[in-house]
Amino acid sequence: VLCFCIEVSNRMFSTIIKSMHKLFFLFLTLSLYLNAHSERLIVQRIDFQGNKKTKATYLQSIIKCKIGSTFQAGMLEEDVQRLKNIAGIGNANGRVDTLGEAVHLTFEVEEVRTLLPIIAFGGIRENVWFQIGMTDINWQGKGQFLSAHYQNNDRRNSGQFNYVVPYFRDTQWGFRTTIAHWESREPLFFPEGTVNYDYDNTSFALQAIRHFGIHNRLEFGGSYFVENYAQSELQFLDNPPGPSQFRQPKWLS
Repeated sequence: VLCFCIEVSNRMFSTIIKSMHKLFFLFLTLSLYLNAHSERLIVQRIDFQGNKKTKATYLQSIIKCKIGSTFQAGMLEEDVQRLKNIAGIGNANGRVDTLGEAVHLTFEVEEVRTLLPIIAFGGIRENVWFQIGMTDINWQGKGQFLSAHYQNNDRRNSGQFNYVVPYFRDTQWGFRTTIAHWESREPLFFPEGTVNYDYDNTSFALQAIRHFGIHNRLEFGGSYFVENYAQSELQFLDNPPGPSQFRQPKWLS
């Protein structure tokens, strides 16, 4: 009886091995076929729908699928996410149509309002301020950010200009530049008492942007600014101490 059980077990083991070999060769053959077939899927056409302000050339530069390239699984989902990351795009979807070995990609985008006003005001007793300007998060339909505003603070004039290019010339690099001027009235404290100074700060900043994949990016750069102090005509003391004016240039990185 023992010998019979061993013989049956050997036969079962041999059958299992043969079945595994067949499955292995079947899987290998299928994988090679699919791989060879996928390599023949070539992107022949790319269309964008729903982009009224955003340039199609800019959208094409953002996605990885290019005309003439090999289409692979997962590329469509990644490109849809890239389109969603654009500030002027609220939502995006993609569709694949195949005819033989040719692939036709269609991306549908939903744009959002990008030109927005900047209006703000506030203040305390004897110090009222207001701010007015505009910002566009899809400037020229190329995903660029442009913002400018004027601010009046305690009857002094300030303003700021921002310009951001997330992707420069179809690369993973971009830049941000800021030019700002700020004026205010600042109290400085001395043993004799408080002295009011008219303060102004003019600055220029430049930052580089490096994208890593779809969700991550790094920004680094520096700024140069000059601080100017001048004693104000509005003083609490008859003979205020301290310098009548002084200037401080600084670098920050």
